[in-house]
Amino acid sequence: MLRQTAAAALVLSLSTVAVAEHHETATREDFVALGKLQVGRWVGDITFIADWPGEELGKGDKVVAYTEYKWSADKNLIEREQDLGNSQIKQFFFYDAPAERIRFTWISSSGGSLVGHCWKKSDLVFGWRITSGGMADGRVQTGEGETVFSSDRMTHSIKGSSKLDGKDLAPLNDVYKRLSPLED
Repeated sequence: MLRQTAAAALVLSLSTVAVAEHHETATREDFVALGKLQVGRWVGDITFIADWPGEELGKGDKVVAYTEYKWSADKNLIEREQDLGNSQIKQFFFYDAPAERIRFTWISSSGGSLVGHCWKKSDLVFGWRITSGGMADGRVQTGEGETVFSSDRMTHSIKGSSKLDGKDLAPLNDVYKRLSPLED
C-alpha cells in the first residue's frame, strides 16, 4: 500500500510539472506581441533587491535605469540594453520554435548572467522564469514573475520573486515609463 501511495504521489507531481510547463509555452505570434510592447526607449525606477557585485549602492537603494529595446536579425531577436547604476546590461529575447518558448539571456558588465523563458498570459501580461545563472562570484539566482504593461503601453512593471543561493530576496517591483513614441 505504501508503494502504491508513493507511486501515485510521484505520478501526480510529475503531471503537475507537465501542466505548469505546458502553460509556459509560447508561439511565434506571442514573441512578436512581446516585441511590439517592448520596443522603444524607457526610463525605470529601480529598487535594488540585493547587494549586487560591482554596484556602489546596496539592497533597498533606488536608482534610475535607462533601457532600450530594439528588433534585430530581421525581427527574430529583441535586444535590450540597459544602463543601471554602475552596470551595463544586455538581454536577448528570441523564439525557440522546437521548444515553443520565448527564451532570454541576460548578461551584466559585472559578470552575472541569467537564462530563462517567458510566455504570454494575456495581451498585456507576460510571465517569466529564470532557469539558470547567477552572479560572477558563483552565487546561483532563480526567480519568476510577470511583466505587466499598461493599456496605453506607456508604462510597464516587472514584478516577481527570486532567490540567491536559495535565500529569498526582496520582492521585485520595477516600474518603467516609455520615452519614445509607440511603434505599430
